[in-house]
Amino acid sequence: MCEAFSIRTLLILWWIVSIYERVSYRYGMDLKTRFDEDRGAFIFGILRVLLGAMLFWAFLDKMFGLGYATPAGAGFIDGGSPTKGFLIGASKGTFGWLFEPMVDISGILDVVILLAMFALGVGLILGIGKKLCCIGGMAMFFVFYLAMFPLSNNPILDEHVIYIVVLLGVLLTKSCESIGFGRRWKETALVKRFPILE
Repeated sequence: MCEAFSIRTLLILWWIVSIYERVSYRYGMDLKTRFDEDRGAFIFGILRVLLGAMLFWAFLDKMFGLGYATPAGAGFIDGGSPTKGFLIGASKGTFGWLFEPMVDISGILDVVILLAMFALGVGLILGIGKKLCCIGGMAMFFVFYLAMFPLSNNPILDEHVIYIVVLLGVLLTKSCESIGFGRRWKETALVKRFPILE
């Protein structure tokens, strides 16, 4: 089973990379040239795509209950709540006073979190809406960070801090132009009219 899973995973990754290469070639994104232009932005571009894929997967799992973090049949479309259990646990932590009132509005927060994960996932994967994705993502991960206190493995650091630093790097570099559709996105009339959408 594990061998079949790894072969299937490699085939899916190969398929994704081949599509990305075709799209990159069509829209003039030569990855080797982009790597040589700005290696830091290129690395943050890769991290951006990976973080976006992680968030998009979290959206799919919480929405449809794919049997990973969300049990099968417990997805949002099945009547499950992606946030209620998390908020109940957070309300018993260090910042419980902040999260306890949110338990009562978990239905609204379910929709907000799912939309945020979808928008952040798509935006980060494609390299569009960098400013909103990075600022919104850093805020979301900071709230998740506070909800985890007291931390179990380290007194100060957890993965949410790393995600925040990655998003800060994405925001401050040309990662969306190096890998993704950031260059073309910036040229659209919508972004020129509303620069916050860059």
